[in-house]
Amino acid sequence: MASAEQYHPPICESNCSLSHHDLVMALCTCTSSHVGPRMLSTGELPGELSSCIESAKSSGWDQNSDIPDPSEEFRCPLLFLACALAKIDLIKILLQNKFNPRAVNKHGETALHYTARHLWAYRVVPCKLSMSKLVTKNALKSFDRTVTVLTAYAHPKILAMKDQSDRTALHVSAVNFLSRLNHPNPVIQARASKFHLDCLKCMIKRLLQLLDASILTKLEVIEVITAAEKNNGDSVLHMLARDSAHGFPLLKFIQDRLFGGTLDFNKKNRENKTVLTVAWETDAQATMKMFSIFNPPGCRLHVESSTHGRLVEETLISNDGEASTDVMDVDIVEPHVSILEECADLDTTEEENAEENAEENVEENGEYHTPMCGSNCSLTHHDLVMALCTSPHVNSRKVCAGELPGDLFFA
Repeated sequence: MASAEQYHPPICESNCSLSHHDLVMALCTCTSSHVGPRMLSTGELPGELSSCIESAKSSGWDQNSDIPDPSEEFRCPLLFLACALAKIDLIKILLQNKFNPRAVNKHGETALHYTARHLWAYRVVPCKLSMSKLVTKNALKSFDRTVTVLTAYAHPKILAMKDQSDRTALHVSAVNFLSRLNHPNPVIQARASKFHLDCLKCMIKRLLQLLDASILTKLEVIEVITAAEKNNGDSVLHMLARDSAHGFPLLKFIQDRLFGGTLDFNKKNRENKTVLTVAWETDAQATMKMFSIFNPPGCRLHVESSTHGRLVEETLISNDGEASTDVMDVDIVEPHVSILEECADLDTTEEENAEENAEENVEENGEYHTPMCGSNCSLTHHDLVMALCTSPHVNSRKVCAGELPGDLFFA
């Protein structure tokens, strides 16, 4: 049941020539203005989307199966697409209408996997404002809400569900964080990488909330964190150990919060490497400082009680065949207890909410309009206008140096 009208969602490629399914069209054009408080309380679906769902069901479509769209990208359960577009109120209504939050696609992915994989592309890229910190913050807030809703309506163990590659949704965000997405623009590349790391932090934060509420046990949380994917047996911890600048601090937080200051050093991937081995190969000096160790992997450790942080290395076998003990002074890094703070503070100001509404206009109309535009404006504004109107960050250093904000500079 594809519509004769050649409508293309903002997430389509510019040269897309496909006739998308009515379900895709109805979902993409359904904004928060179409969902009122009464609908949220009664579970009533917006009219056009409800009609499309009933029509598809009458043609034999199961509401938890893939949308029969000609595009492979949109051939997924309807709930998946709603989550990846971060339509929070609509997600709640779909769940009230018995859309299964634990449904999986042909790759074994849940809606949480799909959201972790596609939210950046669906929520940030169409806005043409990928430089804006506000856009990415709003997208992160949307991801955090989506995780909360899915774990509240579904069994919280959706965080532990694995796809056909034995990857959890946490693995998906970790892979995206490490891949850097290969974007030619280094600013967008860095922001995309940080976004995926922050998504990983959101899921870890949610796991800890469920632990503190006694909904999940500590063992269950640790099982999610240390789960090994099929390809090379990496856990999320192994992946974080491959990035010293941003991965190490989060790894240190997990170490202190869940492992009592020590990592599960004995769990190895398919390359026979522990988390500590991977960290050492990534950056030996940073590993010594961050994790308070001196010796390379394969050695036992004993921390001597000292105000100077002196570490004693006890090698298993010294060159002469006898046990040896060497002492060296190293810097000790304090635990990063506030590593999840930015994910805990996702409230927005009225100004930011106005910007978020502008993003919704991009989703619905495919165009961005400045605050000075009339409500019926149908023009496609120049990137310079967009960048100037949405560039809020000018600090004293930039004024002194004559440095343009990133958004405006690249426009």
